[in-house]
Amino acid sequence: MVKSNNKKVAAKIVKLKKPSKARSLTKELMERAVRHIAEEILAAKPTADQRTPRGFADKLLKEAKETVPKLSKNKINYAIKK
Repeated sequence: MVKSNNKKVAAKIVKLKKPSKARSLTKELMERAVRHIAEEILAAKPTADQRTPRGFADKLLKEAKETVPKLSKNKINYAIKK
């Protein structure tokens, strides 16, 4: 009898919740924002070998944080390297 109860408990633990549509839309919005900011940073470089203007990435990040608060500079840097 104890084994059957354990199976029911194990079955309940295995079930995962489906991600909500709102969560997936938020994630998609953040990915698009990161890609857009990375493209703008790369476009601001005079040539591929030179640096971006000072404070340019910080300004873009500050503007984007108003709409996507979880956005970080690390995510943008990763998108640029990709």
